[in-house]
Amino acid sequence: NAPRLSLRRLLDNLGILDSQPVQKLAAYLDSLYSSESQRRIALQDLRTSAWDHKHDSNFVLMDFTLSLNSIKASFPRSSSSSSSSSSSSSSSLPVPSLLVHPIVAYMNAHTVSLPMKCRLKLSLADFDGAWNIYDSGLSDLVSSGIGLAFANRVLDHRQRNKRLRAVGVWSLTSLAKKLANLVNSLLHPSSSPSPSSVY
Repeated sequence: NAPRLSLRRLLDNLGILDSQPVQKLAAYLDSLYSSESQRRIALQDLRTSAWDHKHDSNFVLMDFTLSLNSIKASFPRSSSSSSSSSSSSSSSLPVPSLLVHPIVAYMNAHTVSLPMKCRLKLSLADFDGAWNIYDSGLSDLVSSGIGLAFANRVLDHRQRNKRLRAVGVWSLTSLAKKLANLVNSLLHPSSSPSPSSVY
């Protein structure tokens, strides 16, 4: 901190801080800061605008963010009896059982950091007489919200990979056509149209 103060005193004594370029730079930085703060305020208003409706007055909306770092997931091996009992209770799971294996694979592929986001909607009546998050049902809601966030992330990842593959195939096809036209024009220069005939 002391070197900064000494540098500021030196620049102030030399009159550099009062020069026109420095004043323009300071005004430009102030305008950037003001525009960024206005942008953030507008985004916050847009994100919370749905909370002001009258039909949501009896509910509490929560944006839940969870970051998993250095994770290692595994799918438990179950016996036939436990698998039959788990299949009977699969309807109560927040995530379809077919997505459990892709979710575990996705978690193991992103072991460094895996941020998850979900929005929870709780009724105010759930808090009547509740002493903790288990009585209000918040723990079950967080569990189902994170499970659905995992499922949506895996599905989005698959759709993105499909789009990338489609774009890659289209790019290779277009490149192959251009190379074929180039080879054809090099092998048969008489059949290629003259520049004057192309409009």
